Amino acid sequence: MNVGDLVKTTNHKHARDYPKGLGIITSDLGSLTCGPNDIVYVMWTDTGEEHPVKIMFLELISESR
Repeated sequence: MNVGDLVKTTNHKHARDYPKGLGIITSDLGSLTCGPNDIVYVMWTDTGEEHPVKIMFLELISESR
């Protein structure tokens, strides 16, 4: 996952606190290749809110180019 990718949250029970719908990764807090506990900031398209999310709770919809 990279900055600019389109994502949505998974159905994991701990992901229920995050907004539903589509989001765009706006920044990361380090290397995205280290593991599932890495955190990225996601801006949710329906509300415009930005939240930090562990990448293990995200599903990639479309990669940015």
